[in-house]
Amino acid sequence: IGLNTAVFSVIDAVLIRSLSYPEPERVLWITTTHPDQEFVNGPDFLAWREQATSFDGLVAFDIDNYAIYTADNVVQSRVAWVSEDFWTVSAATPMLGRLPLGGEDAVLLSYPFFVTAFHADPGVVGRAVRINARQVTIAGVLPPGFRPQLTKPFASNGLPEKTIDAYRAFTVAP
Repeated sequence: IGLNTAVFSVIDAVLIRSLSYPEPERVLWITTTHPDQEFVNGPDFLAWREQATSFDGLVAFDIDNYAIYTADNVVQSRVAWVSEDFWTVSAATPMLGRLPLGGEDAVLLSYPFFVTAFHADPGVVGRAVRINARQVTIAGVLPPGFRPQLTKPFASNGLPEKTIDAYRAFTVAP
């Protein structure tokens, strides 16, 4: 049973469900390798982005668990920090609100998280929330079908697979 489940999971992920990006055959995972972890540091990413002529966009991201303070309580959440090209590459279009402005400390909520943590209140757009100790603005809410696959690095950070609750904009600095 375990072997069948594992085989089906791979077939489902690779053959049946394609990436949810426009033109998924054009999406690549690029990284440097290190014996203990797989990552690209800021200066390398910026150099690649500046010198790349074969790519429409390069996206940097990091995923971790954070406490998001709602009006009612504190919710442990999975947050993806994404660089500015993410919005174009993923074809993200908020159903409420807008995409973060360049350099803005803002977050977009996934639709399921918007429903469970914020009771589907459209008034949360534009409000400030705290992620851990930092205050950020809720720029918008992504539609129910928005589920981009952010590849988990091979040498993972130890986090179990889980859906992303929020996407936070960040600027890669050298």
